[in-house]
Amino acid sequence: MPGRTPAISLALLILSSSLAPADTLTGRVTRVIDGDTIMVGTNRIRLADIDAPELSQPHGPEAKATLAAMVLDREVVVQYTRRDRYRRMLATVHLENQKINCALVAAGHAWRYRYARNRREPS
Repeated sequence: MPGRTPAISLALLILSSSLAPADTLTGRVTRVIDGDTIMVGTNRIRLADIDAPELSQPHGPEAKATLAAMVLDREVVVQYTRRDRYRRMLATVHLENQKINCALVAAGHAWRYRYARNRREPS
């Protein structure tokens, strides 16, 4: 059925991009922007699958301070699969044997959140 080929191709493309292996970079955290965004060198990293309060919201400054205490000026491993619409790397951040994303949730400074992919985002 010729009419179904583009839809099937699009579905396979979306599925294959979501299963793409993660790329990895290692570097020092040079800045903590808020409770779920850091800078590693010149790369802006958005911690994947979590959300923390904004700085202007209740507990936002505490979330940022907790993240800073965990990673600022430390060497981390960043596993990312894509960028969001703001060109930030969506990533899991590892420090030694700890997943920082999970540690923030466990400490009560963030919640589990699946970052939505939409058509405006680059792949």
